[in-house]
Amino acid sequence: MDLLVKNQPRTVRDDGVAWTSYRLQGEEDGQITVAYWWEFAHFLPPRYGRLAFFSFTIFAHEVDDARTQEQLRALALLPTTVRFGALQNFELVNNRLSQH
Repeated sequence: MDLLVKNQPRTVRDDGVAWTSYRLQGEEDGQITVAYWWEFAHFLPPRYGRLAFFSFTIFAHEVDDARTQEQLRALALLPTTVRFGALQNFELVNNRLSQH
């Protein structure tokens, strides 16, 4: 889990996927922006780990907009819906070779 952003609370789901989310303020072309981030990690011992990052950035004046709020509600489902696929064939072969 050390690959996820530091200083943010983390949750580990029953399937082993760890995740965190946070909000950062920034600036673009002189306007304040707000970036919402979600980070996911899934480790497949002894050799593999997968990471996924999602972000949604808006101008600060859009935070209370009804459409923005609707999009944020949909994005709030990410922690329960993100799935990592099975290992690919080349990963399985390399994983078996590393264990010998």
